[in-house]
Amino acid sequence: MSEKKLPTNFASAERDSQQKIQKQAGTLLAVSLLRQLLDAVPEILLILNNKRQIVFANQRLLDVLECKDAKSLLGTRFGEALKCMHASEREGGCGTTEACRYCGAVLATLSSQKGIADVRECRISPTQEGEARNLKVSTTPFELEGRQYTILCAADVSSDTRR
Repeated sequence: MSEKKLPTNFASAERDSQQKIQKQAGTLLAVSLLRQLLDAVPEILLILNNKRQIVFANQRLLDVLECKDAKSLLGTRFGEALKCMHASEREGGCGTTEACRYCGAVLATLSSQKGIADVRECRISPTQEGEARNLKVSTTPFELEGRQYTILCAADVSSDTRR
């Protein structure tokens, strides 16, 4: 059975299955002290797989989203987790619209997937009521057990932007 190819205007729309995501998350959490170290970071910190899907989210993101369980975020993408208005415009989700070509979060993630650490800014405008978030996004590539991942750290710079 072949996978349905989703249309995209920018980054790949391909996704790993939830079963594969669970396995990747398990591999990461098997690393001693990883959760404690990453939860200690005061900024939003994610680990993304090579399809830009979340396989780890730290406590800061859970607090920002008022989310009780990180498992509900596994397999989503950064913009989907933050309810970016563009993430739902195409079936492929975050990173696949024309607007995503200019998103610092997607661009930094794609750089990381090429082995290059990157820092960019992005503006996440929510689909529902609420203020847009201006974020400074840093990405760093790393490998674990032969798989490529991206560490994505996002700092809210909205107050700096307003000033």
